[in-house]
Amino acid sequence: YIEDLHKDTLIFIDKFGLNIRNIDLSKQYLSVNNIDLNGLKFYLKKYPSENDLNIQFIIDAFQAKEKTKTSLDWRIDFATIQLQDAAFSYNDLNRQEQYDRIDFNNINLTSINTSLDKLKISGDTIAVDIHQLSFKEKKGFTVNNLQAKVKVSPNEISCYNLVIQTPNSSIKSNYSMQYKS
Repeated sequence: YIEDLHKDTLIFIDKFGLNIRNIDLSKQYLSVNNIDLNGLKFYLKKYPSENDLNIQFIIDAFQAKEKTKTSLDWRIDFATIQLQDAAFSYNDLNRQEQYDRIDFNNINLTSINTSLDKLKISGDTIAVDIHQLSFKEKKGFTVNNLQAKVKVSPNEISCYNLVIQTPNSSIKSNYSMQYKS
């Protein structure tokens, strides 16, 4: 359990399992066999009259004071990640909530279940195989299953072998978008 600076819940985890394969500090490399998170609750907020998210104090604590020419970006690999019965919310309390549609400034996802493999974080690029992802949004939007091989970098977002299934639709395709960073 972690509180934000307003003494409200930021992160809560009912059960947490971690199996680390390898850590090499000199090469700035971390390899994790598996992470199991049961009952994760993650509550992002932007409080009234504040510009930063309630997690900013944690980000600031891990940020290097100055980047040296010899510093390397960490490379992190996860073999598998399992999330069961998770919840995520983002609420910008500076904005009026929209009740007639999904409001991305006030979103609340529940019943999040996912199985991820081969998550690799290298510098500013993330790659992951999503074998299964499902969730419900408070306004009624439901994803029964999402699958894809995903890559996100400063120049590209790609989803290969993309499958999205909702209660009333099914999409199977590839998606890729390139852009200048």
